[in-house]
Amino acid sequence: IVEGIVENADLKARNTIVIKKGIKGVITKGSIKAGGNISVGYCENANISAGGELSIEKYCFNSNIEAATVRAVGKDTIISGGDLRVFSNLHVTNLGSKNSGKMEVNLGYSPLLQNKAEKVKVEINQLSESLEKINDVLSKLNIQDPKIQSNPKVRMLLDSAETFKRRLPLLEKKYNDLMRKSVCDAPKIIVEDTIYPGVSLRMLNVSRNIKSEMSRVEFTYNELSREIINKPIQNKEV
Repeated sequence: IVEGIVENADLKARNTIVIKKGIKGVITKGSIKAGGNISVGYCENANISAGGELSIEKYCFNSNIEAATVRAVGKDTIISGGDLRVFSNLHVTNLGSKNSGKMEVNLGYSPLLQNKAEKVKVEINQLSESLEKINDVLSKLNIQDPKIQSNPKVRMLLDSAETFKRRLPLLEKKYNDLMRKSVCDAPKIIVEDTIYPGVSLRMLNVSRNIKSEMSRVEFTYNELSREIINKPIQNKEV
């Protein structure tokens, strides 16, 4: 828990981070990362990554956000500018502003899980390359010859090849599981007050640019038509 302001600093936590006042800095300096939820009063020019929910009390300007869900709901709460990458749900009072210019909002994929999957993919590629090199060396030897088999270096190559062969299917399964879990089938944006022109929405690789002000609206992904659709919201949740 930080009672005051975090400015141009790196802050990491395995679980939860609470910054009661806010984050202020330069977009190229500092980052806030938590495996669980992050709660802030406000953020300006911040880099934030939350494995759980990011909760914003007042405002968020020109920040790079990655989170499972984002909630910025209050009387005049606003997210404007920057780049938002949200796995499933974005619930805001105001999104964008009249003078904020372009803003990117991406939903449907988990950057955290995709990053983990990419690391596994790198390991798969490295093991595959190593196995190919080992097999290339072994193919030039008469492995059936007991003398060659008993050679310590050859024995080491054979053992490594067997280890890699056992590990590769496990890594491939881990990669596929992470990629499957990294996709949200039903991303949603709820705007309690206003979404402004200049906001670019993207859900599961389908884009929609907001060209005029829209109030009290919910955006979802329609799988059949492969488009981002909207409908008015009835019950105010603020």
